[in-house]
Amino acid sequence: MTSSVSTNSFQNIKEVIKVVNNLRDFGVESDKIELPKIVVIGVQSSGKSSLLEQIVQIDFLPRGTGVVTRCPLEIRLIEVTSYAKDFKPYAYFFEERSKTYENFEEVKKRIETITKEQAGVGKKIVDQAITLTIFQTKCPTLTLIDLPGMTLNSIEDQVDVEKVTQDMTLKYIKEETTIILCVIPINQDLENSLALKLARNVDKTGSRTIGVLTMIDIMNPGTNCEKVLRNQQIPLKHRYYGMKPRNQNDINNNITVEQAIKNEQEYFSNHEVYKEFADYTGTAALTHKLSTLLDSHIRHFLPDIFKKIYSTLLQRIESRKKLGDPFPTDINKQQKELRDIINKSLNIFKQAMQDFDLTEVENIEKIQVGERMGRNYVDFLMDHYSEQNRELFIQSLKNVDMKKVQHELQKFRIPVNGFIPFQALQSQIRQHVSHYEHKAKELLESIKEYLKKVLYFCIDQYPYPNHFIKKMIQDLVSKYITKEFKLTKAHIETTFKCYKESIYSTTIDVHGYETNLKQSFVINSLVANQKKSVYEYITKNTNFMKWTIFDIIHKSEQLSGKTISSSEYNDVVLKTDEKYNTDEIMRYSIIFYQYLENFRKQISDQIPQFIQTLFINSLCNSLFLNVVNDIFSNECKEAMEKNLKEDARLTEERKIVAQSLKKLKKAYITLKSLQEKSFDYYSSSSVTCESEDLVLHFECEDTYYDDEDDEDSITTVF
Repeated sequence: MTSSVSTNSFQNIKEVIKVVNNLRDFGVESDKIELPKIVVIGVQSSGKSSLLEQIVQIDFLPRGTGVVTRCPLEIRLIEVTSYAKDFKPYAYFFEERSKTYENFEEVKKRIETITKEQAGVGKKIVDQAITLTIFQTKCPTLTLIDLPGMTLNSIEDQVDVEKVTQDMTLKYIKEETTIILCVIPINQDLENSLALKLARNVDKTGSRTIGVLTMIDIMNPGTNCEKVLRNQQIPLKHRYYGMKPRNQNDINNNITVEQAIKNEQEYFSNHEVYKEFADYTGTAALTHKLSTLLDSHIRHFLPDIFKKIYSTLLQRIESRKKLGDPFPTDINKQQKELRDIINKSLNIFKQAMQDFDLTEVENIEKIQVGERMGRNYVDFLMDHYSEQNRELFIQSLKNVDMKKVQHELQKFRIPVNGFIPFQALQSQIRQHVSHYEHKAKELLESIKEYLKKVLYFCIDQYPYPNHFIKKMIQDLVSKYITKEFKLTKAHIETTFKCYKESIYSTTIDVHGYETNLKQSFVINSLVANQKKSVYEYITKNTNFMKWTIFDIIHKSEQLSGKTISSSEYNDVVLKTDEKYNTDEIMRYSIIFYQYLENFRKQISDQIPQFIQTLFINSLCNSLFLNVVNDIFSNECKEAMEKNLKEDARLTEERKIVAQSLKKLKKAYITLKSLQEKSFDYYSSSSVTCESEDLVLHFECEDTYYDDEDDEDSITTVF
């Protein structure tokens, strides 16, 4: 939170409060920018209306039995310091600012009329605020929001009135920017005060709550609220203030507000207990506290509000850019505009898949997976595919042991010594190639789904005239993704079919591999000059038939020149078991390993190349032309032209954004002007540099809706 500011930042309290009133008039709260305010809460018939009239020093609020205040009433008090002798207090309602009232009986009637218009004729309570500005010489400049009194009794028009009033109260007081003026009839138990309970729920430290004690003059005989006024019962940072507003008997006896204030002052100054609390009793003490507290509260939060207005303004400028200009009405211009939108959408896709910097694209994180997006993510999938192939290759070697090799050789035995039966190798290779084909199709499917996600995201970046046209584009994009996907998939299937049906390689060198093993030796650790070839150690080993091809190859690569233990060294039979031809099995294992290794390396390069070239590049290069040709073809032309009118929702959204921009721009200029006048005030929290978008927006007139009446224009008070 920004620290409090110097009191020299503004000329006076009045100017500070008027600044916030201007921001409120500009409508910035509709953009979820909370402004400092004082909210008056209390149960029904707690004396809120009489309290407010004494603060304003005018009888201006409707009276009656039961629920009278049925809408929040925002009361803006403007202290008039320079005035003629014949000046009379006057008021106006924000919704009809051209009309002023000097007769406050008419103000009462107008509040009743507006209430009936908004809440109906009965007793129903609604959350639609009435804003009333009063110019008066005797009251401070303040803004207070009076909420309907909370009640525990259902009413005919609203059985859930208890929940409605409490929910409304919590809504208005929950924000940190709100000062809570908690009105408590002190002739009731403070501990059970509903208003205080709700205030403490949202302001647990009591740092923004002021307690106001009403009905102080009708407490039980022999009792008083001295302990509460000393802040000893339920402490609040800003304490409790004792008040003696007019009661119904005073009103019936035509006691004026002015006379009531005099009576109040006399009551407290002569009371044996309360006369010690002059700073915490009476209308003057409370209004002074409210003015100074609201002033410091505004100073405290205004720098953060400035930041929020600035950031929200940038968001609205970006939204305005994204929404574009109103869609043309001329058919030729409509077609050109649609072609441009399609081109922009698909151009982002092309850039994404070619690894361009897309950090400036709004919501680009939506196509991000982990820390990767676009081409970078596709490359990651391809690298992962290669790693999967390697794991699959190792697993294939581990799944084939020597007994299985012997079994395959026996099945396809040929009566020629030294030759491996081709059918045995082909049978094994085909089984394993199928596993790699499955992984390749999984990769292609993953990339297809990601491309669709990216394309749909790119289409969402620009305002198509309506949902029908947007759906047409999405369907056409899906059609061409599917088309390129099927072509690529067919090519992959053909490739694997070739590998399965034609076992061919010029890179296998069985003789060289065997020779290398026969010329490499293992050494007995106990007899330094005793050694035997790696080939003999493996093929004559008593564990040979228990090993897998992976074990054989691993030992072949690891044992050359190594010293092994004597027990391992002697774990070799001098005479081969005639039941197994270990030389033949060894030769088969080498061929299987070398062929599958070459195949793995080839396929790990080929499949990504196929997908990049036949699927991704082809889609990037042809998609725009294909989509445009289709959408303007005779088949689609009639449906397309019939639906080129802009969606009313898009028009309305553009209007809302444009209006929000106007409000935020006024608020920004107001605070920017204040920043320039009061540099010390913003020294720790100012926006030190403006976005290029913001500067450009202010330099260029946003002509959309500029011809509309600017009803929310309020003169800035500097």
